[in-house]
Amino acid sequence: MVARDGKHVGFDGPSGLRSLTVAGDLAVTDKSLYVDTKPGSEQMYQVFNSNKMAMVPTGPWQLPEFDDNDIDYGVAPLPTFGGPPVTIAGPDTWTVFDNGDARRKAAAEFVQWLNQPAQDAGWDLEAGSLPLRKATLEQPAWRKHLKESPQVQVFIDALQDARVRPTIRAYPKVSEATGQAIVAVLLGKATPQEGLKDAVQKSNAALAAPAP
Repeated sequence: MVARDGKHVGFDGPSGLRSLTVAGDLAVTDKSLYVDTKPGSEQMYQVFNSNKMAMVPTGPWQLPEFDDNDIDYGVAPLPTFGGPPVTIAGPDTWTVFDNGDARRKAAAEFVQWLNQPAQDAGWDLEAGSLPLRKATLEQPAWRKHLKESPQVQVFIDALQDARVRPTIRAYPKVSEATGQAIVAVLLGKATPQEGLKDAVQKSNAALAAPAP
């Protein structure tokens, strides 16, 4: 999303235009894409669980709901334009507050304990998360889980191609501008060229803004 220099977005060009064009073609021209106009409603999952939608983009956390609704489904990685596959990784950030030496030490020890394979496996299976390390996959609980839900393996395999979201101050504004452009194109309120131009201008402005 952000160029290597950290001052400009990386989608200002053919890649960004092609992505928005595909989105526009599916939603506006072909009308084969379901557009949920109520942010946060998750209506698309309700439609999918009612067997009225063929495909839905999601993560491993959604699979238990599909199972509860007795949906006959499979999992496949997102298609590419011919290059290597890429996906994002949005790992949790553990924050330890400084409330004195004793509490700080205890909090750090707790986080270290929680990230050990045995505890990681328990957390993952309850929260629908993916393992933090390869050793977690060797835990009996994870082996059992993969036998019962083999579709999860597709998400695990995708981790090798994942990139962590940029840890930069302007990321929320860049993400918001990009999301607004995608929505505008999906709703037919902007052409792919117009959406891309708006997203690039707003994002580059956010990246160039001095730190507060």
